[in-house]
Formats: sequence, structure tokens, C-alpha cells
Amino acid sequence: MAAAAWLPSIADLWPTANVKGLVDSGFHILPGSTTFKYFYEQAPWGPGPPGSLGDDGSIATGIYKEQVYANLPKFDWRNLDAIPTELASYDGRVQIAYLSCLDDRIVYSDRVLLRSYAVNKGNDDIITKAKHHSDIWSFLTNLHKCAPNFTFSYVQDCTAHHQTRSGFGAPARAGYVSAKLFTERFLTGTRPIDVNHASMQNFWFEDHTATGVDAKCSAVRRRRGVSDTTTTTADTTGTVSDTTTTADSTADTTRGAEENVSRGRTVGGFGFRLLASMALAIAVITAPLSL
Repeated sequence: MAAAAWLPSIADLWPTANVKGLVDSGFHILPGSTTFKYFYEQAPWGPGPPGSLGDDGSIATGIYKEQVYANLPKFDWRNLDAIPTELASYDGRVQIAYLSCLDDRIVYSDRVLLRSYAVNKGNDDIITKAKHHSDIWSFLTNLHKCAPNFTFSYVQDCTAHHQTRSGFGAPARAGYVSAKLFTERFLTGTRPIDVNHASMQNFWFEDHTATGVDAKCSAVRRRRGVSDTTTTTADTTGTVSDTTTTADSTADTTRGAEENVSRGRTVGGFGFRLLASMALAIAVITAPLSL
């Protein structure tokens, strides 16, 4: 989740860089879901009005009232297509990949905590598998429909959490590229990701229409494109170091943000724990020649 939230901030920090975000086990709160809408509108430790500075500069009562949190991403995912619309605005220099077990056990336990601290406690829907599955597939099919050239995903039938740390699970399907190769090839820009399925960008153990039959894609406000670049890939996942090199500036940015996240964990009990996976999840960087 955190990699997706931080991706625009990282891209804006380096306005001519190509940026890749790997979201490993990040389906805690999904764009367009009733859960996120409540989180945004009600949680004082969230990115919405209760936790943010007002337009007039007034101080809110939530997480962003302290200066140390001022640079946390103020992401607004109330619309299902919020992430693909953001990606498309960068004209191809920002890409995202999701890697996850469908029934990630930690995501489920975190959603139970979320229900306790930030969502109407009478809302049991958030912790049911049926609701969780529905939210995931709605999000992913819409993602690939609205930003087909910038999005990748790999979903397996398993319960593991943070595969880049704890070990990659079995392939999503027999004959598909492994989860490890999917991750490495995405981060290093190797294409096709699966030589046996050259045009595929979504690798799922279940059949779903990857074009999002009911998808609604918002108009895109274009941002800056990428100029001449030289490639340096940063490894902040701690797993595929044999195929990547470390960018110190990226690591410093990640560590600083992680410190802010760590401090925020006490807010509202559950707090910003959902964002603590950022250090695992963001893998960037194609640095401009001018740097």
C-alpha cells in the first residue's frame, strides 16, 4: 500500500526520472472501496481532511498537525481509478507492480485492526473473504484497463506476506513466470516479463477480465515526461540485490520516510502501521543524465 501512496511523491522529487514501485502484499485498503472512503473521511491518522492541514493553513487534529509528518503523502483514493489516473499523468515514466497472495494472512489481521480503530466497528464486511476478494479483483481489472502500459500484477493462491522478504511462493499458474522472476524483471525493466506470454502484464491464478469490463477511467492531467536518461535501479526490497544496484539518495529518502511512519504508529493505536511496509515496497530509479 505504501509504495503506491509514495510513488507520486518520489516521481515529483525526481521530475525527469523513471520510477518503479513494487507493492509487495499491499492490499490492505484499496482505492474506491467503502473502507478507504471511511478511512479518508473519518480517520484522524489518515490522509483526508481530519488528519490534514486545511486549505487556509489551519491545523487539523490528526496526524499531519505535526511538522514531522508534513511530507507524508496525502493520497486521495476515493475513486477506483485513482492510481491508474495518477500513473497515466506521468506519460510512462512511472510504473507500478503488485505482488500478493490473494489471502494474505497479515492483510486479513491488519484489516481486523483497521476495523477496530478506524472503521465503523459494526461493519463486519471489511473482514470477510468475499468482500476482500471482490475489492481486489475490481481494483486490479480497473488498474489494467485504465493504465495498461504502466501496470503489472502477480496474484497467487496462498496466504504468505511480504514474499520479497520471506521467500517467493509457487507460480500463479503452471507455465507462468515465477514470482521471483516477475519481480526482478519488473524492477530491472526486462521485457517481456514472461517469454512464453510476451504480451501479458497480469499473472493471476484465477480468470478475470483484465480489461475491466465496467471500468471507468477519468480524464488525465498530463505531467512532465522523461528526458534522456541512464538507468540505475535501486533495491530497497532487500531481496533481488543480485540484479540491482543501490541508489544512496533513494535509500536515504526511504529511511527518512520510514522514520516518520514509525513515529506515527502510536496515533490511533493502529496508526500508520499500514504505511510501515514502505521500505520493503518502493524500488525505484532511473536517474537522469543531468544528475
